Amino acid sequence: MPPLAFTSQLLQCALWTLYGLWDDKVVCTIPNIGGTLLGVVYVTLYGHFGNVETYGRSFRLQMVATCAVLALVVVAYELLWWVAALEGEGGVTEASASASASASASASASASASALVAAYVEAVSYGAACVNAALLGHPVGVLLEVWRTGRASLMGSAAMNAVSLLCAAVWAMNALWYLGPPGEPPGSHVIWQIFLPNAVGVAVSVTAVFTRCALACGALQWWSQRIMGRKGLLLPLPVLCEYHHKPQALTRVVASATDKDDGYVIFAGV
Repeated sequence: MPPLAFTSQLLQCALWTLYGLWDDKVVCTIPNIGGTLLGVVYVTLYGHFGNVETYGRSFRLQMVATCAVLALVVVAYELLWWVAALEGEGGVTEASASASASASASASASASASALVAAYVEAVSYGAACVNAALLGHPVGVLLEVWRTGRASLMGSAAMNAVSLLCAAVWAMNALWYLGPPGEPPGSHVIWQIFLPNAVGVAVSVTAVFTRCALACGALQWWSQRIMGRKGLLLPLPVLCEYHHKPQALTRVVASATDKDDGYVIFAGV
């Protein structure tokens, strides 16, 4: 299994934790602290027991990139906060010197520095949202493979699909209705950086659930036979899996194959 799911979880949970701490959002901080700790456990286990023969170089590059991004994000915030603090102290000093014009200019600079810090924190949240969207949307490639092969096991367990759907749906609903500024009515302020990636997760998870149901009831087999079968021959999936690296042997199998196999069938362009 590629390491992207583990490294992206670590990165996005760490970014959401920083955003929650810096913007004083406890509801965002607490679950993502747990996600960050789990991400550390996952990447540690992957480094020892994962498919490092195939993905070792990719895993190392992703870990270096993850650590570098987190370090840069933290250092940049500390520098901005330090500049904002210096501007605030400068405003107090000049005000005490009774230079009203200079004090006003310094106060304006302090407000600008504070606004810059707030904008930076908001940018961090959108960066976390992009990583989150990549994490929640990467199963699309798996779904394409499931549609091609009819193997529901590629999507993991049904419980995993259901939990993913529930988690994304709850976060999307929270972003729409409950996570706005205090005192505002529900639904008046959408937290887009939380809603959008989780909307992607809802769409992918719903598609996975419907795909699993379609496989269970045979609808995907019907679709393969009715739609794809018009363009060529339908081969039983085990046959194609066995011979897909042996085109000459597959040609001989095609001569006697029918679409009445008990298993799921897919279109073979032969």
